[in-house]
Amino acid sequence: WTNADKWDGLYANFDAYIWIKAAVELLQREIPTAKIFVWTLCTEAWNYANNTIGGKSVLYPDGMLNVQAIYDSDEHKRMLQNLEGWEKVAKYYHLGFIPISEMNSISPANHKYYYPSDDVHPTQEGYDRVAEILAANVY
Repeated sequence: WTNADKWDGLYANFDAYIWIKAAVELLQREIPTAKIFVWTLCTEAWNYANNTIGGKSVLYPDGMLNVQAIYDSDEHKRMLQNLEGWEKVAKYYHLGFIPISEMNSISPANHKYYYPSDDVHPTQEGYDRVAEILAANVY
């Protein structure tokens, strides 16, 4: 857990679905009254120092942020695929689903205030936003 290099190659559209299947089925069998929720979070990252995502610039020639370049990136498309996958898992098992990535008002324009450069894990402010949404939507 302490060596992030070991995490490389583990993507939600491959390995994590296997783990969530096992966890959900175990919890539903052993604790049938448990309330289980799946929630999603932005998992794309770009480098703020050189303004790239996947090695490609996310700036217009005049230096302004090109949001469409982010949306067109393979990283963003993979993230959307993963988010859709998590929603399918929630629906399949009739779990609560909280699309935090759609509810948190974090956009490409303010992303750097909630995520460190080149990191999919939020800053404390980002996690605080997640906690607020979870608290308001768990029932």
